[in-house]
Amino acid sequence: MRDLSDTDDVTVAVENMSSERGGSARDVVAPSWNPGELDIDALTLDFSHAGMTGRPVSELAAAWGNRLRHVHLCDSSRDSPQGPLVGEHPPPGHGVLPVDDVVRALADHHFEGLVVAEITTRHRGRDEEERATVLAGTMRFARTHLRVNAT
Repeated sequence: MRDLSDTDDVTVAVENMSSERGGSARDVVAPSWNPGELDIDALTLDFSHAGMTGRPVSELAAAWGNRLRHVHLCDSSRDSPQGPLVGEHPPPGHGVLPVDDVVRALADHHFEGLVVAEITTRHRGRDEEERATVLAGTMRFARTHLRVNAT
């Protein structure tokens, strides 16, 4: 990643992925679900994927420090009260993660990277008005917790 970034003058931010879903291990995240363990300069934090690992999202964001360049804003929820977290990317604030606290902490530390909503609206079916409402709520969430004035 470093060579690619240096050679092509492009920033490649490697995303965290979950090594488990429903309790079965997957090798697709080799060498690690946590790109913070790798020798790379830019990282992408996906809240839903982080939730699936069971490690506090706030710890990942803090550990990655200024290498955190990109955020996939969403949440994560349990598939049953005792079950593992699953990464279906619900809107922030509609799951079990402290997304609001982590996003406010990013704002407090003057995060200059990109925050991109990565949510699903599949459960809304084909109701475009309802989907637009969910997207607008996600935008309000981001602006509120990042302390960005709406324009």
